[in-house]
Amino acid sequence: LGRPLSPQTLADPQRCSNQLLTDFADCTRIMALLVGAGKASVEDLLGLTDESNGESASDMALEANAKTICQVLSSDGCPVLLSPSEWANPPAPFPDSLLFQLHLLWQHITDGGRTVLKGLDTMPSGAEASQGFGSPHRGSKIHCNSKEEAMDMWLEVMAAHFQRLDDAFWAICGNHSGRLSLATFIRAMRDLDFQGDAKLVWDTINGGVPGFVSEKEFMRFEPFFEEVLAMSVS
Repeated sequence: LGRPLSPQTLADPQRCSNQLLTDFADCTRIMALLVGAGKASVEDLLGLTDESNGESASDMALEANAKTICQVLSSDGCPVLLSPSEWANPPAPFPDSLLFQLHLLWQHITDGGRTVLKGLDTMPSGAEASQGFGSPHRGSKIHCNSKEEAMDMWLEVMAAHFQRLDDAFWAICGNHSGRLSLATFIRAMRDLDFQGDAKLVWDTINGGVPGFVSEKEFMRFEPFFEEVLAMSVS
């Protein structure tokens, strides 16, 4: 995907820690890895600010990139120890903190998400999992108790922003491929201020099958959307 690591990082990441940080600060290489693992789309990668393309990445842009990465990883069940602001400014001990996070990511992908190191199986999930080393939980999302509650909340948000569910799909998808990725979906739910469990909604839409969501799968919920839409205008 055109995002190789620098020779210094490959040779000795401990001694070349500054180059290691340069390689991963904008999170584009993390997203490239997720694309290769089938957990994100090329469009998701292209949507990030990429310093290697000569783009000037502000602290805000770097944190926006990292926030998307944190949400995708935690939604997929990968332990996330770095907060969005810490990917570009890892806490002490550095580079150990960044290397350990990268190790967890690689282990999660290569083991199919089955392996969790001892002591991490009690970590909070979802939005709370990306709060960072030793940080207090700052999550404000409402975690639904059931799939039905999550879907009800999601349909209400869709009806509040769209008149047709197919319009919602293409607006969220943001490309002409007709393939909606988890990363794109999570980012769209955040932008729409969805307060429920976006991963639970995603799993309901795609039946829990890894990969992308098509318009056909999305439109299975049109009858329920129409019902909520009718109630909202009555």
